[in-house]
Amino acid sequence: MKGSYDLVPGSEEEQGLINEIARARKNKSWSKLTICSMLSNVILLAGIVMIAVFRKPADIECLRRTNAFSPILYDADIPLERVKLNGTFFPATQPANFWRQEPNPALDEAWDALAETPAFLVTADEVRKAGRDPERAVRVPESWGLRPKGDPVYFAQMDGQHSIHCLNALRMFAYFPYYFGHKWKSTAEMPVYQQNHLNHCVDMLRQNLMCSISTDIVTYEWVEANDTPQPNFSIEKVCRSRDVIWDWLQRHKLHLTHDQDYHTPRPPPGQYQEVPASPYWLDLIKASRAKGVEVHNYIEQTEI
Repeated sequence: MKGSYDLVPGSEEEQGLINEIARARKNKSWSKLTICSMLSNVILLAGIVMIAVFRKPADIECLRRTNAFSPILYDADIPLERVKLNGTFFPATQPANFWRQEPNPALDEAWDALAETPAFLVTADEVRKAGRDPERAVRVPESWGLRPKGDPVYFAQMDGQHSIHCLNALRMFAYFPYYFGHKWKSTAEMPVYQQNHLNHCVDMLRQNLMCSISTDIVTYEWVEANDTPQPNFSIEKVCRSRDVIWDWLQRHKLHLTHDQDYHTPRPPPGQYQEVPASPYWLDLIKASRAKGVEVHNYIEQTEI
């Protein structure tokens, strides 16, 4: 009968076998851990991608992506609203068509408020973010006491309000006899300053409309007593909340006197950078002086 061979407890063979079993178990454990870790990372990554792809961006994020820098985009939560335009041709007497009325004091008062272009303060960093050079921007005089912590601040206005101002100017020129008939018989008799103002506004509106050209569609309808299809301009648009924007402007606008608005003192020489004037403007100054008229401010000459 053959004898059997058993490992002697504590022998090298037994210890080696134990170590080999332990290593196998450890490797198997690490293999499971690695697989679980990889799966977790894949699931996490997939979740992040899903959120990034399907998450609806906030309205203000959309505005920041589709507009140049403005402090209001980081200081106010401007919602987007669906608004149906009133695109009808008739009649102007309906309350919804208040803005289409013939010139009258109430309408003029409303337009004056709508077309206000209030100035507000911006910092040097905000000037740079808007793509401008603080060295060329006009600083608010320190004597006015408007500088927070003594840091320089600069005058700014909102471009959209300038567009509304220009639209109002064109409205007034469209009703020339009512607004200017007591001064001139036609636009041809207007001073060159006013003619330039008119042309400036036309071109500024053209550029702004082309920059933000609407891709909304206008459909046609068969309208009673019309032989051809008529476009329906009463379309639905996605609009920025005018109320929120206007509220921000009112809270941040500078309440300037007429003298502050039109005669802000220049700093001492060497403390500002002067921008070269248009040769056309310099020629106008010379022509005015030849007639005995002193012109110091172009904007005052074009005020309507």
